[in-house]
Amino acid sequence: MISDFFDDFAVPDFLQKEFEKDEWYLLIANLKSILDKQLKENIVFSDAKNLSINGKVYIGKGCTIGENVVIDGPVYIADNVEIGPAAYIRAGSVISEHCSVGHAAEVKNTVMMSGSKVANHVFLGDSIIGKDARLGGHCETANRKFSQEIIDFIYKDNKLHTGLDKLGLILGEGSRLGGGVFTSPGTMIGKNTFVSTMASVGGYIPANMFVKNENSVKIVANNFTGELKHTNLFERA
Repeated sequence: MISDFFDDFAVPDFLQKEFEKDEWYLLIANLKSILDKQLKENIVFSDAKNLSINGKVYIGKGCTIGENVVIDGPVYIADNVEIGPAAYIRAGSVISEHCSVGHAAEVKNTVMMSGSKVANHVFLGDSIIGKDARLGGHCETANRKFSQEIIDFIYKDNKLHTGLDKLGLILGEGSRLGGGVFTSPGTMIGKNTFVSTMASVGGYIPANMFVKNENSVKIVANNFTGELKHTNLFERA
């Protein structure tokens, strides 16, 4: 099964064995405890301005971190990672080497394999994304049902029980989500699959596919004849 998603487990050494397990996807449930054991103390090779660090955090060498980034440990950030201004890296996150996290993006309890990228204003939570995978700006990985029930992965015709009530996305290596794509809780997308801008997807999507969004729009005359009123941003009632 795992070969439908990843050819290369491009993660730090301490996570390699997790991808040798039959139920490798359950790593999402164990990320915080694994990091708690792995990180003995804070090690930060960064002098980024206004960087806020809480809890146990490792930041590797050669990273570029913008202003006003918040990191809540336990978090592991490998060498040569780029993190844009105002990004929020939450507990349980492993960001592998040469990854990129865009401006005001949020990464929570997630494994980003080497070379993967999330653009500006993305929420990536309770997920695993493969080597060189990418999420375009304003993508959202929904990670909880309205009912707050347990979420299972669906792989082909098989239901993979997880026991988790928060579960985001498995995105295969080399796959890409266009800007504004929304994924339902427990989505699995195979390697080298592209999803076009503004699509909303869920369930299992095989490797080597192109998901096209064919939503139509209708353009009509604008019959508004009134005057648009200006409202001050900080106006008080």
